[in-house]
Amino acid sequence: MWYGGSNNFSGEISREIGNRLVNVTSVLLSGNQLTGFVPFSTCSRGPGLDSNTQYIDLSSNKLSGSIPTTIRYCTSLEYLNLGYNNLAGNVPKELVQAKLLQILQLNDNNLNGTVLDFISALYKLQVLYLGNNNFGGSISNMFGSSLNSLKILCLRSNNFSGSIPEEIAYFAELQILDLSGNILSGLIPN
Repeated sequence: MWYGGSNNFSGEISREIGNRLVNVTSVLLSGNQLTGFVPFSTCSRGPGLDSNTQYIDLSSNKLSGSIPTTIRYCTSLEYLNLGYNNLAGNVPKELVQAKLLQILQLNDNNLNGTVLDFISALYKLQVLYLGNNNFGGSISNMFGSSLNSLKILCLRSNNFSGSIPEEIAYFAELQILDLSGNILSGLIPN
């Protein structure tokens, strides 16, 4: 475990850190003043050498740029929190390789894009928090019947439009649903 949360660490995280932290299962650096790009070198030791990293929390920093496609090597990832940063661009489809992902928090960034249909393949997902970004398009493409474990779904304060998909009514475990601050229309599913 690499823990350094709620300090005054500043500066960039070295891109070479993955070579030094081969057996690290947790990277917890939230609540600092870290800048630069998201360092997914902890997961990118190369094809066929996927990491054992299960928890990454880099929330509440000043990270910028996009989420790198090397996240595809984080196949053991269960928890990813990049909320409260300055990240921009699309969420890479390579995130679909994190089949064990249970908690995904990307809230309070400048992320955008319309096609997030790969989320329906993350069947172990329990928390999806994408609030306060610039996502748009229809949310109906994001969900399939495979998200039966979803307990918290927050898409608030984005630019989603269209209707609320019927599939949401079939999420038996869903406890919190926040779709406020979008451009949704139509009927609310029974």
